[in-house]
Amino acid sequence: MKYTDTISLKSALFCSVLRNVAFGAALVGAAALSLPGNAHALTFTTSYDSPNDASGGNPWEIYSIGYATDATNLYIDLKVNYQFPGPMFGGDTYSGNTALSPGDIYINKNGSRLNNTGSVFGLAVSTHSGDMTADPSENGLPWSAVVQGNLYGNAVFATGTYEAYNGADQLAEDGGNDPAGKANNIPTLIAGYGSDLGAQGLSITKVNGGSPYQVNPNGTMRSNVWSIYATVSLSALGLSGSDTFEIWWAPECGNDTHYVNGSIPEPATLGLLGAGIFGAGGFLRRKKGTSSDATV
Repeated sequence: MKYTDTISLKSALFCSVLRNVAFGAALVGAAALSLPGNAHALTFTTSYDSPNDASGGNPWEIYSIGYATDATNLYIDLKVNYQFPGPMFGGDTYSGNTALSPGDIYINKNGSRLNNTGSVFGLAVSTHSGDMTADPSENGLPWSAVVQGNLYGNAVFATGTYEAYNGADQLAEDGGNDPAGKANNIPTLIAGYGSDLGAQGLSITKVNGGSPYQVNPNGTMRSNVWSIYATVSLSALGLSGSDTFEIWWAPECGNDTHYVNGSIPEPATLGLLGAGIFGAGGFLRRKKGTSSDATV
């Protein structure tokens, strides 16, 4: 089950002015959302995965995918239970004790993975040069070396190695059998690519210092949640106004997965949002001036 909400830092800051809420408090809220330095200019849309649906339990859960855009970048924030730096060990269909890497980020431009359309990009979350899973659908893949944090065009993804997963989300989002006829068709690791598009921003941090953290609006609490936060150049992706994208993530085993759809706002929309922030700043300056006059 997917459910989505949108958090607008612009709206939050504007409301804080109207309600005379301290601007510093709004900045504290932005930090809690793990947003970058220009967080005041971003609107994050977050899609939440159902909790407790991963085969093998919490260690393989993905909790949410959030995204935001500005004039130059696509920002991605994943909340997962994969314990970095990894690898994590667990059984899959081919071995009882497999070293399983964190998944890479799958990005589809103007298409759908489930329909096998669009341009596919991969952002490497780890280095897994020479990684060769036992899944026969992966045996013929090139397994080109990747650099952590680099973006790759015309990416080919390996699929999950746990073929007997039973989560409703995975079954609905799988898209049918993989190329070898195996059950798990979830994209996990970049196995090959057409072009190396260079380094992007990537940070991996433990959320809330590992203390219990609310992973969805329903109040589900988890400890040892990790954030995978990426800043990806729109020009590298070839994304511009009205283009659409899909973002997917899963650990190498494919025991759980989630994806979100988004689009790039038209330039006129970005201009209106910027004007809203400019207007809010002017309102604050006028309000401060009025206060000062009153005290004279």
